[in-house]
Amino acid sequence: MEAEEVLHAEWQRKAVVVVAGSAADADDCRLLLDILGLDSQVVADARRAAASALAVKATRKRPAHAA
Repeated sequence: MEAEEVLHAEWQRKAVVVVAGSAADADDCRLLLDILGLDSQVVADARRAAASALAVKATRKRPAHAA
């Protein structure tokens, strides 16, 4: 059951990203998120996940290429 909850939360965060990317403006985004039942906690979780993904990318070292 816990795996289902994690998967559901991940899909909710992905939905927030898609809605935010396709909305005309902030009001449109809020309206669409409300219609889909994606509350502010889901949005906050999506922002946190995006920020941590960027942090992970920034800390990865690029492999050295042999010349």
